[in-house]
Amino acid sequence: MIEDWRAKFHAKSHSQTSNQFPFGFVQLAPWRDQTAELGFSEIRWAQTFGFGFVPNPSLSSVFMAVAMDLPDFASPYGAIHPRFKEDVASRLALAARAVAYGDSSINFQGPFPSRLSISGHTLTIEYDSGNSAIDVRANTGFELCCGNTVNHWCTTTAEWNTVPITAHDQTTVSMDTQVCSGQTHVVAWVRYAWRESPCAFMQCAVYGKDNGLPAPAFLRQGPFQ
Repeated sequence: MIEDWRAKFHAKSHSQTSNQFPFGFVQLAPWRDQTAELGFSEIRWAQTFGFGFVPNPSLSSVFMAVAMDLPDFASPYGAIHPRFKEDVASRLALAARAVAYGDSSINFQGPFPSRLSISGHTLTIEYDSGNSAIDVRANTGFELCCGNTVNHWCTTTAEWNTVPITAHDQTTVSMDTQVCSGQTHVVAWVRYAWRESPCAFMQCAVYGKDNGLPAPAFLRQGPFQ
């Protein structure tokens, strides 16, 4: 869609509009007050072309506002359209300043995993290569899928196991992997905030300490070393 819109604006403006003009969007917000999956996380993931963040190698000059932590189930405009637009607008504007206007001094993204490693029965997730501090507001949101090999493909909801954060520091969170034991002893996949409405208002697990932005949902396949 972005490529199509860019091409049409470029053509209809007789090339006055760049065919790579900056494009911003709001990632899909919560809808119902429940923790069902129902495809919302897959859509959020697809909005980033499977990277979890923008801009990325497939979506250049694109920016977004994460909204999964801004539920407003009583909104008169429908639960998927929260009344409190200031939060969405400030996140989108911050990203626009960085991506569309080239202000390289702005940290416009929430924390994103840079390394996942397992030692013994502990999975540790490092954010932003350890260069930015995180703010942990809850111990929920993470899930592991176990398999007998790292190539196991998780196909059913029942294969995912909720695991709490057991420890964290300035740049990492850790969790116990002993839920993966017996024949399915390998942690094959990890995912975060993979729910239609993953948390209460601004109370997902991981945020940037300096900018207050939420870590977006992510999905990662092993091996984790």
